Formats: sequence, structure tokens, C-alpha cells
Amino acid sequence: MLFLDASGGAYTESADNLIFRYVDGSGLVVCDDIECTGFIDQADEMATTISAKINAIATDAQCVNQALVIHGSGNGEFGGGNSANDLLVKVGYRVHASGF
Repeated sequence: MLFLDASGGAYTESADNLIFRYVDGSGLVVCDDIECTGFIDQADEMATTISAKINAIATDAQCVNQALVIHGSGNGEFGGGNSANDLLVKVGYRVHASGF
């Protein structure tokens, strides 16, 4: 889940959503687009859920012991607001032994 504490004022948002990836900005996408309109552009405490991507097929090298990063998935940027705003990310996960 993502939680926004916009105590510093609302951000503006144009053509940008968020996604989670393994490794870095070019890694495997592991969730559906996180729509930011109506979330990041609000001047209130907000929350949104994240859905896992169906069939995020990966090799061991692509996902085992790799960083999970949040990435902008569009060509826009967030503006407005200020550094008093916080975006909290809560991630639940399991480690599954592959048996390889």
C-alpha cells in the first residue's frame, strides 16, 4: 500500500503513474500501474492499494535478492507540494524456496 501525508500541500500530476520493478528503472515490472490522479494530487491524507502483475515471469537472476524499486511509468513529473509531504510505502512479501 501507499500512503500520502500531504501536510505540505497537494502535488500536481500530469502524465505520470508509479510502478514497482526489480533492480532499477529498466527491471522487470511486478505490479499494475498505480494511478496517481486522485491520489498524489490531493491535499489530504490518502491511501491506495497496489495489485501484483499477473504472470510477472522472471529468471532467478532477475528477481532473487534484487532490490524492489518504485518507478515513474509515464513522461510527466510531480510538482507543487513541498518537502513536508511524505509518501509511505508498505510492502508485504514472502520468500518462496524454488527448490533449484
